[in-house]
Amino acid sequence: MRKFLTTTTALAVALIALPANALTYVGSRTVQTGTAQLSITTDDTLGGLAVGNVIDWTIEIFNGTQAFTLRGPLSGNNSRFAMINSDLDEPDASNSPLHATATELAFNFDGNATLIFQLGPPFDSQPAYCLDGDTPNLSCGGENELLFLGFDASPAILSEARSGIVTLASVATPGVPEPASWALMIAGFGLVGDAMRRRDGVRVAFA
Repeated sequence: MRKFLTTTTALAVALIALPANALTYVGSRTVQTGTAQLSITTDDTLGGLAVGNVIDWTIEIFNGTQAFTLRGPLSGNNSRFAMINSDLDEPDASNSPLHATATELAFNFDGNATLIFQLGPPFDSQPAYCLDGDTPNLSCGGENELLFLGFDASPAILSEARSGIVTLASVATPGVPEPASWALMIAGFGLVGDAMRRRDGVRVAFA
C-alpha cells in the first residue's frame, strides 16, 4: 500500500505541474480521402500564437488505409512543431498565421507562413500534418492543408487547396476535469484506500 501511495503522490505532483491555465482545442479535419484528428494545447495565450505558445499536441493523421499519431512533449514527444514564413524566419505573435480565441483555433491560409507538425528527427520524408499559406519557397505547396504519411504509404500525400482564415479546432467540451482536479482525485482515492486498510486491521472485543 505504501508503494501505491508513493506512486499516487508522484503522479499527482506531475499532473499538478501541468499549466493550470492551459487551453486545449480539438477538431476533425478532412483532406481528400484522409482525416486529421487534432488536439492542440496552448498556454492560454489569445491572439497570434508563436511556436512557444503551443505546449502540446496529439494529431492522428489517416490516409484511408494507414494512420499515424504525432505527439507533443507531454503526450509522447515523437514530433516537432514549427512555423516559418516565406523569408525563412519564425513568425512571432504579431505576424503569426495561427490565431487563438477563447473558443477557437484558426489558421490564415492567405498569410505568408507555413505551420507543420512532423515526426522526427530526422525530419526528411516523415509523417506530417502541414498548413501552408502563400509560401512558394516551402515544401507544402502553397495555400494547402496537407497530410503526409511517408513515401511507403498509399497514398503518400493528400492535400486540399484552402484560402482565408479557417477554423481548425474548438475548445474541448467543458466537464472534463482539469489536470489538478485529476491529481486531487487520485490522491484522495489513495488516502481512502489506506484508511480502509487500517480499518480492516482493527479488532473489536465485546465483554
